Amino acid sequence: MRRCLLMVVCVVLCAVAATAGSDNMADLGFRLGYQDFAEGDGSFMGGAYLRLPWRSVVMSEVSIMYHSHESGNTDYELIPIQLSAMIFVLRRDLDYSPYLIAGVGAYIARQIDQDDDSDSDFDFGWHLGLGLD
Repeated sequence: MRRCLLMVVCVVLCAVAATAGSDNMADLGFRLGYQDFAEGDGSFMGGAYLRLPWRSVVMSEVSIMYHSHESGNTDYELIPIQLSAMIFVLRRDLDYSPYLIAGVGAYIARQIDQDDDSDSDFDFGWHLGLGLD
């Protein structure tokens, strides 16, 4: 948990440094969500992202999230770190701008049982999606 908070703080500090010298062209934001599971209790997830413009309709995004939940006597943690390219279908300056997003990610998963035994997994993967900004 401490490592995750440290990573979020690092992303925020990098974002502040990146936007300090420009005309605030970069986007820094936070995400919060809730996920419910068939087994176990649902839980909140949160993270941060930094978006940097390439062109008027293309941006890059770096994001990190943290999600944990409990099922029985086992705790699960998931930390996706993603690098994405966003292509806005319309202009970015509209009130609601739809976009396509695709990229790569590093996904850290950890399972901790009641005896404090843990098992970690690290995978790379692709992601693809749609969004509304």
